[in-house]
Amino acid sequence: MNLSELLQLTRIYIDDPNSDRVSDTKLTILLNRGQEELQKVIDDTDEGYFWACQNYAVTASSSSFEFNLPSNFKKAMLAEQLPDASSDPIPVIWSDFRRRHYNYSSNIWFPTITFAPVAYIRSGKIGVVKPNTSYTLRLWYVKRLMDLATSGDVSEIPLEFHNLICLHAAMLLSGSEQRDFALINEYGAELQRLQTTIEPRQRQEPRYVNISDSE
Repeated sequence: MNLSELLQLTRIYIDDPNSDRVSDTKLTILLNRGQEELQKVIDDTDEGYFWACQNYAVTASSSSFEFNLPSNFKKAMLAEQLPDASSDPIPVIWSDFRRRHYNYSSNIWFPTITFAPVAYIRSGKIGVVKPNTSYTLRLWYVKRLMDLATSGDVSEIPLEFHNLICLHAAMLLSGSEQRDFALINEYGAELQRLQTTIEPRQRQEPRYVNISDSE
């Protein structure tokens, strides 16, 4: 559902089909807060669901080389050096900003991987310490879902759970109006279904049917 359809469904849940009580502007804010809360649930269930990546062109330098983090950056998951097309990626060594030069000099975490780049995150920047060659740095991160703003915007929350965004917005509105939320049981059931739907994505075991002989 796009934002316009989410607004319509939410108005059904709050019994305000003609916009007599709540403006679209207020409902849109509540829908975005609902999307935000559902992303937290999904991230807690499967941290890799909303992954994205960003490539940076690193140039050899005797100092730290810094880049801006993506605008939708939420949490770093993995960074790796991509030397060339024929070589495997080399995972970076993450460092606290204050110890970046010490960790670069000693490579205390991975003493056998002396060529592993040392990287850090400082505010809205990702930095690489003293790159001794030019290469591509790839950052894998959990992205923050962008707010819904125009009528045609569609949430990246799984489509079958868009109604849950509306239920969450309706629940927030009920709280602000000091009303009981009549759909609390439906909300809880849908939230549980979301978690049980997302969780199996992490399951790596083979699935097969056991066949037993019968006399």
